[in-house]
Amino acid sequence: MIRPRAFPTKQSDIDWLPSLENYQKRVANRLKQGSLEKELPNGFPSSVQYAICWTALDISSSGYVYDFSSADIDDIDHALQSFRGKVFVGRYGLGTRLDQVSQVVHNGRGVTVLRDLGLSKYDLYENIIFPHQDVGDIVDPERKRQSPSSNSVQPFYTDLGDVIAMHEDDGEYYSHPILCHDAKTDRVSFCFSRRQLTGSSLSPHPPWLPPMTEAQAEVLDAIHFTAAKHALSIQLQRGDVAFMNNLGIFHVREAFKDNEDSGHHIIRLWLRNEKLAWKTPDNMEGVWGHIYGGIYPQVWYMSPNHGLAHVISKKAACFG
Repeated sequence: MIRPRAFPTKQSDIDWLPSLENYQKRVANRLKQGSLEKELPNGFPSSVQYAICWTALDISSSGYVYDFSSADIDDIDHALQSFRGKVFVGRYGLGTRLDQVSQVVHNGRGVTVLRDLGLSKYDLYENIIFPHQDVGDIVDPERKRQSPSSNSVQPFYTDLGDVIAMHEDDGEYYSHPILCHDAKTDRVSFCFSRRQLTGSSLSPHPPWLPPMTEAQAEVLDAIHFTAAKHALSIQLQRGDVAFMNNLGIFHVREAFKDNEDSGHHIIRLWLRNEKLAWKTPDNMEGVWGHIYGGIYPQVWYMSPNHGLAHVISKKAACFG
């Protein structure tokens, strides 16, 4: 977020979980005050038209779900059998089809769910190896970062990194725009999360982070409620692997609870395909370097990390 010339002395009345009532009141008050900026930043387009610009009504489940065939499953079996010999799954026919998935994620609608991998017949280790070591390496082959996730509700946001893969089974801050425009490709991308800006019950707004203005708070809520209006609801099934273009699409998740009979084990990775990657958001090159620069040792936590909802941090993350 671009910092204002003068910081306010008090944080705006905004929470991590958006309130439609507070948002509407804020909009009404700011309209009443007047003198609102109406000009776009120099070079920004007034609108964009490309495949990743859609609403839920534009996409059916057949448009984003890829169902694996028996031939694909055979390729998976061969890849797993050959893994310790470092045989790349792309040598089989499945590799070509996953290349097409990568094109869809980067240059198409930006989201794909891989389904019917037949992972129930594999053990925990194999369940993690194939979707993320082999499939992930084809869709986005660059260095990956994996983090655990909490079970609480999540407002619309983007993670760090270029592409997000989700498999179902300190006193510093940096200033950057939440909306970026790449003049070369005319792409507009987002990069932000509310929690760091608003604070939450698990991670209160830090005293060293400047308070937000009413205008900045309105932007965050406007993004959330606009995204909610056009959102596509995806029900992940056991074994699904969902790929999302993190710079072009927001994602959100409802809260869930495990029970004695079943539980959730969701693995998330931050992926990058150097050939197809979008332009790194302004002022975020250093952060991207931490994610993909290979400065951390390769560590992969294989077993589920259940328990109380927790805030994701470097200490809780995995790197590979």
